[in-house]
Amino acid sequence: MNSLLKQTAQLASFLMVLACLTQGCAQRSGEEPDTVEIGTTVQLFLDDFVIESTHHLKRVLNRPDDNRIPLFGAEQPWEQRVFYPNVIKDGNQWRMYYTAGVFNDLQGGTELAKGKLVSVAESSNGSDWHFPQLKEHTGVFDSTNIVLQDIVNENGIIENGFGIFDPSAPERERYKLGYGHFKHGLRVAFSEDGYAFKRYSGNPVSDGHEDTQQSIVWDPKINKWVWFYRIWEVPNDGRPGLSRFDGKIRKIGRIESADFKHWSEPQLVLDRTFEDSIETDWYGLQVTIRHGIMIGILWTSEWEDDGGGRIGQQRAQLVVSRDSGYNWTFVDRGNIWFDVGPEGSFDDEVVWPSSIVTVGDEDYIYYTGSTYKHASNPPGRSNPYRIGLARVLRDRIAALEAASVEGVLTTKCFTVPAEKELFLNLDILDGGY
Repeated sequence: MNSLLKQTAQLASFLMVLACLTQGCAQRSGEEPDTVEIGTTVQLFLDDFVIESTHHLKRVLNRPDDNRIPLFGAEQPWEQRVFYPNVIKDGNQWRMYYTAGVFNDLQGGTELAKGKLVSVAESSNGSDWHFPQLKEHTGVFDSTNIVLQDIVNENGIIENGFGIFDPSAPERERYKLGYGHFKHGLRVAFSEDGYAFKRYSGNPVSDGHEDTQQSIVWDPKINKWVWFYRIWEVPNDGRPGLSRFDGKIRKIGRIESADFKHWSEPQLVLDRTFEDSIETDWYGLQVTIRHGIMIGILWTSEWEDDGGGRIGQQRAQLVVSRDSGYNWTFVDRGNIWFDVGPEGSFDDEVVWPSSIVTVGDEDYIYYTGSTYKHASNPPGRSNPYRIGLARVLRDRIAALEAASVEGVLTTKCFTVPAEKELFLNLDILDGGY
C-alpha cells in the first residue's frame, strides 16, 4: 500500500505523495514501478532522482546573498593578489590554501617576481585568519606563509594549488597539493606537516594544456581521487568562442587516480551547448561530495567586448552528478545561484566560490570576490581581489516550492529500511498545511 502525507512548501500549500513500502512497491496499471534504492541517505531536491512527477511546483535556489564578509586581501608584502581559497577543517583547526599573484618585481630581489604562489592561512573559528610565518622557501624575505612557489620561466607558472588533508595516507603524504603549471600540465606535491611540500618526481601527472581552478575530491563510490580542472578548446556547438583566446572557450575536464600519483587520461565532462548564451563559458568547477552525490559550483563567465578585448563578469550556477563526475545535471540551467554583490561591494563584478565547510547547521562558503570584471583593470582599482565568506543553511541550497495554487510532488517508489522513520524537511508558512 502507499502512504499519503500532507505537508507544506516554502511559500504555500504543498501536497507530497510518498510511495514507500518496507517490502516493495505495488504495480501501477500492470507495469513495474520505477523504484530507486536510497537506503538511509538524505535526498536533496537538486535533481529528479527520487521524483516521479510534480504539479504546480518550481525548483528554487536558496542563495547565499546576505551577511557576506570579506576576510582578507593581499596583505603580505610578497602578495599582490589573492584568489581561490580551499579550506580544510580538522577538528578545531582550520587551514586555508590559496593562490597569491605577484605581477611586479619585489623590493629586495626578483626571486618572486611575476609568478604565482601557493600560500597558507590558519584559523580557530573559520572567520578570523592569521598567516603562519615559515622559515624556508625564499631568500627575499626572512619568513613567509608560502608553501609552494615557482619563477616565471620556460616551464610556466603555478596556477591554483588545491590543498587536501588525508589522515589515512602515510605520514609523509598526509597533506597533498594538486596544482596546475600553466600550459604545462597538472602536478602534485606532498607534505607531512602541510607547510613544507615536496614536488612529486613524476610530475606532470597529466601533461595536456590544463589550466587553473583545480578541484579534487575522494570519491568512495569508486575508491579514487577525482580531479576537475579547466581546459581551453574550440566550442563544440559550432558557435564562435567569445573569450580572449583565439576562438577557444573554457570547459571542464576530469581525471581520476587511486594513489594521487598516477592519473587517467583526461575526459571532457562539461561543455557549452545551445542551451547556454553565446557569451558564456565555464571558468571552473568546484566540487563537494554530499550525501553520496557530487555537488558542483560551476563558475559562469559572461564575456563582453570592451573595445580592446574581452572582459567578463563571473558568477556561479549549480550542477549535480551521481556517477562520479562523468555526467552532470544543471539544478536550474541559466539561473545563477551565487551572484555578485551589490554595487560598491568588494565582490560586485566577480565571485568564485571555492570551498564548502559544514559548521553545525550552516555551510560556510569561501570564495574570491573582485571589484572589477575579469581581465580588466580600471584606474584606481589596484589589488581588487579579496577572500570572502558567505553562509547558507546546511543542505538547503535548493527546494521545491508551491505558489498560490496547491502543488503536488509524487516520489518514485523507494524502500524504507525496517524500523526506520521517514523525515521531511519542510518550511510551513501561514496558510500552508
